[in-house]
Amino acid sequence: MKHFDYEKFFYWILGISAASIAFPYTNLGPITVILLFLFWLLYPTIGIKIELFKANWRNFLILSIPFFIQVVGLFYTDDIRHGLILTQLVLPFIVYALVLQTVKIDVQAGRFVLFYFFVGTLIASILGVAKAIYYKMNGLGDYFFYSRFSELIGKHTTAFSLFVVVSMLFLIHEGIKKHRRMVVVVPLLLFFLVVLYLVSTRISIVALTIGIIVLISMELRGKARWIGLILPILLMGIFSTPNFQKRFDPSDTERGAVSDIAFRKDHWKSVLETINHQNLWIGQGTGSERNYLYERYKSYQLTSAYEQNYNAHNQFLEYMLDNGLLGLGAFLLYLGFLIYRFYQQRHGLGLSMIMVFICFCLTESLLAGQNGVMTFSLIITMLFVSVKC
Repeated sequence: MKHFDYEKFFYWILGISAASIAFPYTNLGPITVILLFLFWLLYPTIGIKIELFKANWRNFLILSIPFFIQVVGLFYTDDIRHGLILTQLVLPFIVYALVLQTVKIDVQAGRFVLFYFFVGTLIASILGVAKAIYYKMNGLGDYFFYSRFSELIGKHTTAFSLFVVVSMLFLIHEGIKKHRRMVVVVPLLLFFLVVLYLVSTRISIVALTIGIIVLISMELRGKARWIGLILPILLMGIFSTPNFQKRFDPSDTERGAVSDIAFRKDHWKSVLETINHQNLWIGQGTGSERNYLYERYKSYQLTSAYEQNYNAHNQFLEYMLDNGLLGLGAFLLYLGFLIYRFYQQRHGLGLSMIMVFICFCLTESLLAGQNGVMTFSLIITMLFVSVKC
């Protein structure tokens, strides 16, 4: 009987977990997290787990901070049921931290996981574009625009744009390190750029630009660095294209059409007023009711915001609402530690990725949804525990 290769199966689960995040209309991501944890109970041996945990327990605690913030908020929430749902949502942070800190990780594990994440995003993108072309050719409608294109990929446009940005940074890094030929890298980057145009999420262009600047600054030297830094700045020109211009169209409210900037301003003003209304230090608790926030939306006549119970659309404000200054401070400690470690190790890919996630956190409550949690927890934890790619 052939010997069962536990290590290969472990990495197979990691690869499937990474690839499945972007797959349309699936919930394979959380299932693979459960499968990974169950397999971890068998591999490696308990002795190795204990030895590695003793060596890495501080890193484990820091990498698990987003999970512990939610747990603490459960002790004073007024809606324990909703709080438990939100805490369950961030379980990948503690599972990946525990598993990946107590297994001897291969030096190429970071690239391995990012490659399969890229493959999953590429397959989902091709399927979405193919469907859009089919519907257009058969007179079934125009799906080459963010709100319609999202119907084809089964993902929120912001989440999918995050998948694409992460995949593009991985490809650029592969090209810089000469792991892949530029004749392969460039066409794939151009295809993903088209997909970004279709989903038309503005923060994705900002995040990609910053991510590329960080990556090039860390990985290139001499004239190549300065030439490379010009290219991401040109990306900002995408804002002038038709699809992106439509995203700046006025939003309908009870007081009439208002600009996107004015809508966002009143939205965040409502959130800040709610934060000032409650306990500033600990917030309302994980999953607590937000009736006061929805009333503030209504007072500013933000129709869609109070009818659809919008969240803060900013991860930092989201923590302030539920967990106050202490929760926000813990999250900032988490981000600061990651930035410090990636910079200390001259880990250009890791540093560029964390900057991308921070950018998305500025305009989205990234950790309030499964896609954001899965992507953030897996990619960042994997890059952290791997040596420099």
